[in-house]
Amino acid sequence: MKNITIAIVALVIGIIGTVLVTNSPKESAPTIAQESEISSENPYERLPVIDGYYEGEKVWFIHTDVSDEGMAKRLTNMVGFNTVHVPKLTDVDASKLSKLYVFTNGLKQVGVAPWEGGPFGYQIDILDSIPGDSTYTSLRNPNLVTWSDDATPRLLTSMEELLKAKKNGELFIKPTDIVVNVPMMKWPGKYLGGESKIR
Repeated sequence: MKNITIAIVALVIGIIGTVLVTNSPKESAPTIAQESEISSENPYERLPVIDGYYEGEKVWFIHTDVSDEGMAKRLTNMVGFNTVHVPKLTDVDASKLSKLYVFTNGLKQVGVAPWEGGPFGYQIDILDSIPGDSTYTSLRNPNLVTWSDDATPRLLTSMEELLKAKKNGELFIKPTDIVVNVPMMKWPGKYLGGESKIR
């Protein structure tokens, strides 16, 4: 009888142990719910859309990646959103790039929305092309624009104004070997999704 009792107790303990092991938490692959939580994070309202000028009108773009590490840090700090350093962008043939004109001095934009000016804190960039132009590509070569010491800086909003000021000796334009990816989000009469409702 004693042996039977011991056997029954051992059997009960074995069953309880099996149940506990079977139901204990353990690592598993991500569930559909977990994956859904990640994929449902919509960055739409957090994307840093940046303003610039083209032919006297405001355009909007984002910068996603850039070939120069220092510029990647500057652009990241400018908008609080990571601009990726991609050295291989310099492999692109320079003759196939659009241009972007970035001001290194001139009109200070402290407190001016949305980003207090361009990357150096002065007036926003001028772009030489938009989608639909034969020379347009989202990959651009930044050119640094610097007002001369005896010039009176003013707001420039087009290539025509920029080149006229250069011709007059009011500013200097220095090409760089940097390549930045600048996809357009909105341009005169259009936005990335179709016709613009904002004029």
